[in-house]
Amino acid sequence: MKSDVLVVGGGMAGSALACCLAQAGLKIRLVSEKKPQDLVSPCLEIISPVSKKFMSSINTWETIPKTRKFGSMTIWDYFGTGSMTFESPGWIVERDWLESIHFQKASEVAELTFGTVSELETQKDRVKVKLDNGDEFEASMVVGADGKNSRIRHLMGVQTKNSNYPYDSLEFIVKSRSPVLETSQKYLKSGIITVLPMWEDYVGVVWAAPRNQVSTLKEMASEELVESLNLALSSKPVKKFPRRYSVSSPEFSSLASEVVDSKYEIQHSKRLVGKRSAIIGEAGHTVHPIAGELFNLCAYDVMNLSNSIIKGLSGNLEKELAGFESTAKFYGSMLGGVERMVVWAYYDVSAVHYLRNLQYTVLDSISPLKNMIVAGATGKYFVPSNWLWVSK
Repeated sequence: MKSDVLVVGGGMAGSALACCLAQAGLKIRLVSEKKPQDLVSPCLEIISPVSKKFMSSINTWETIPKTRKFGSMTIWDYFGTGSMTFESPGWIVERDWLESIHFQKASEVAELTFGTVSELETQKDRVKVKLDNGDEFEASMVVGADGKNSRIRHLMGVQTKNSNYPYDSLEFIVKSRSPVLETSQKYLKSGIITVLPMWEDYVGVVWAAPRNQVSTLKEMASEELVESLNLALSSKPVKKFPRRYSVSSPEFSSLASEVVDSKYEIQHSKRLVGKRSAIIGEAGHTVHPIAGELFNLCAYDVMNLSNSIIKGLSGNLEKELAGFESTAKFYGSMLGGVERMVVWAYYDVSAVHYLRNLQYTVLDSISPLKNMIVAGATGKYFVPSNWLWVSK
């Protein structure tokens, strides 16, 4: 049975792509190893205004059970009193909800098959896929949205560039002693703590730290972990520079979820497209949980690739896929550069510490520059202006 596009991977990226392309009138088959589990986990995502608009365009935003809107993010530093606040709306959403609602929507608009791809054959005008259970399918092209260890990427013969990253992460939910209204990040001497307000008095925490420290924190009793979190956030700056005051930190009373640890390495695929094939999401480029940007990155991939496929299947597919690859590599490399800069900026050299805090304060005072940074961080420059899957 031939489809227009065969999407492999039923996570956030693959399911959202299936929704997009089906809405454009294409015949889609979604191949997933399994159905997303209905679990309660502490893993959260920050949804940018562009991603929210995208979800509304495929009718998934309105089905999210609960979200928490915020208006700004404050970044501050352990060494000095430098800080900067970015005024930008966003929404906190549980990652499990994003996976399940997009999978549910995709299963309504696409042909759904469970299985693992074992073979991929590319012909002049089609691709043929064979599953481990013997089922075979044909399509005009295939998209791998099957995660960091992508089977489709492997069958395409795409190599990856991997590099170690000094920070792994812990994700958990705590209860606050007083309302936490906005998101924040504190850069520590070794690592970063991101605070993500949820609903009522619950707050999500992503604590990035060296591998041995993550292991130690994970083994702590819940009371000890919360105490360590409060101490790390409330520690006084080493120097009162460049301001005379520092950011006030929230305080937490108890642990309210399991503690999930994640090992991380930077991984970027050297190619994102092949003949009648492409990869998106973490199959193409990973992102550290500290950023909370995994869904946004998936959404940007989906929006760009959807336009390329819709135009390409009725025109020059190779040219359109090359355009997608160029755009996706651009914002993927920018994100990778930011991840590396975080490490470089925290070398334990006194001059670097002073310069970093001064930089925060100067940036905080230049609104046009901050607005440019916000526009880039929220995807304004990375997505097409014309969304071809939306009816006029």
